Amino acid sequence: MRRNTQLSQLGQRRGGFYSYTWLENLVGCDMHNANRIVAGWQDLKVGDEVWLHPKAPPLRVLAIEPGRSIVLEKCWSFVLHPIDENTTRLIIDRAGYRVVCARNFPFSR
Repeated sequence: MRRNTQLSQLGQRRGGFYSYTWLENLVGCDMHNANRIVAGWQDLKVGDEVWLHPKAPPLRVLAIEPGRSIVLEKCWSFVLHPIDENTTRLIIDRAGYRVVCARNFPFSR
């Protein structure tokens, strides 16, 4: 798996959250999902800020394993688990509420 993934691009001012932008934008998030790896967004590190909404305070990155996982303050975690050559499972966990998505992330490898 490549070290540069869409996980490094998470955020409102970066690559989005790769989810339902129409729903996020209904509440004013101004979200735009990237459809490619952007070199300038691959430098996310502990202490950096990830924005969810332009008017809400950002969340700080608490831990990062490039190409594998990111943990944000307020108990948010995003973890990638490869299933096969074409599919990666994204597990999003927020304080005990887990969402598991099986999806083809073609630019994550």
